[in-house]
Formats: sequence, structure tokens, C-alpha cells
Amino acid sequence: MKYTIFLIKEANMQVMVKPKERILNLANEMNEMQLLEIANFMQFLQLKNNDNTLDLMKASEGTLDFWDNEEDKVWDNV
Repeated sequence: MKYTIFLIKEANMQVMVKPKERILNLANEMNEMQLLEIANFMQFLQLKNNDNTLDLMKASEGTLDFWDNEEDKVWDNV
């Protein structure tokens, strides 16, 4: 999995931080209401990703239906 390294300036230095580490660092500086909003957004992203996966699965289900026909039954056990 590819990820972006963020450059963060700290004490006149640039530090490379992975996204997960950056999120955790930022979360430590936020209040409970901000964290709730972020958690809701993260859950939305998870659901959105799951919905896209389900949509792809549903879309592919019908694409092989043409193989199930009476004329080609002879080939089913080949």
C-alpha cells in the first residue's frame, strides 16, 4: 500500500511522518468535540469504501449470467 510521507516543520527542522502518525499527533491536540467529528468522518469513509465494494460486487454479478442458458448446458461439465 502506498502512502504519502508528510513533511512537518519542527524547531526549524523538517520531519518525515507517516499519515497514521500524523493523524495521531493531530488528534492529541484536539478537544472531544473535534475528535467526535473526526471519528464520524472516518466512519463515513469506511462506509463509503464498503458501499463502493458492494456496488462493484453487484455490478459484476450480472455479467456472467449469459453463461447460464439451456443451449450451452452440454458444456457445464467440461
